[in-house]
Amino acid sequence: MLFNGKPFLHSSKERQRLQNKALKDHYVAYISHRMYRSELEYISLLLGC
Repeated sequence: MLFNGKPFLHSSKERQRLQNKALKDHYVAYISHRMYRSELEYISLLLGC
């Protein structure tokens, strides 16, 4: 989304290039999500305390 609230749209040529790239390239990705009980716990883990 752009700063003025309008959706970002690729040109049709760029959209096709990105789709082709996504089909032939494989990426290994991991998503890590953790809930923290408090801000103190979150900051402590960030600082390695």
